[in-house]
Amino acid sequence: MKKTLLFLLIPIFFWIKPVSGQFKFAAYTENGISNVSDGFYGNAAILPSYTYKKYKAEAGILCGISSVSERFFKSFYAGASAQIFIKKIHFCVEGGYISSYPSKELRESNYMGLLGYISKHFTLKLGYNYRTYKFSKKTIRDLGIPDNRVHEPFNIMYRISYNVKPPGNKWNLETAISNYDYFYIQQTTNPMLDINFTYKPLDNLTLFAETLYKSAGMLNLSVNYFALSVKTGIIWELKKH
Repeated sequence: MKKTLLFLLIPIFFWIKPVSGQFKFAAYTENGISNVSDGFYGNAAILPSYTYKKYKAEAGILCGISSVSERFFKSFYAGASAQIFIKKIHFCVEGGYISSYPSKELRESNYMGLLGYISKHFTLKLGYNYRTYKFSKKTIRDLGIPDNRVHEPFNIMYRISYNVKPPGNKWNLETAISNYDYFYIQQTTNPMLDINFTYKPLDNLTLFAETLYKSAGMLNLSVNYFALSVKTGIIWELKKH
């Protein structure tokens, strides 16, 4: 937990430095139901970030806030990205790390990298992640089992999205198909359908509502239903300094 708090404070350390950058703070709740949850589940997340020119650093934690959650602390994310312009064509490069707890006994970690193309309305991102599963230290100690690990060295990540309005508009509606989010990465064959509505009541405040339909298999989302969730949250931008 100490490492988690340190990562969360990194963007704040950048913010208090005498450089011209942008600090943002995002927070949301997620409520939903899945084939493996015992009723409705609820999560809450915070995601501070710092942007300086074309570079961005961010980190966040996801916590379980419902009675069906096995753990309070569920996932930690840290990432960085850079915007690249080649002859007015907008690309981005992203990298990150996710540490999560699918259950009390199991821990999952992911290292990832992506390359993206961004236009006024379309975004395409493609990359890969290196996944590792292992038992928790408590499980190893209680059961007296070896500290064995299972590695998945190459999993494809993707996100294809369309925005009704260009960036910076007062409101926008985005639809996307992807197999990852901030705090988890699904298998390549398990896409998610994402519909996200954003509204800016103030220049430095954005409200959003997002619906995620997670499938357990490709090509037939209705038959392979896995989970449905709704996120609601805010993004607060501090004034540049």
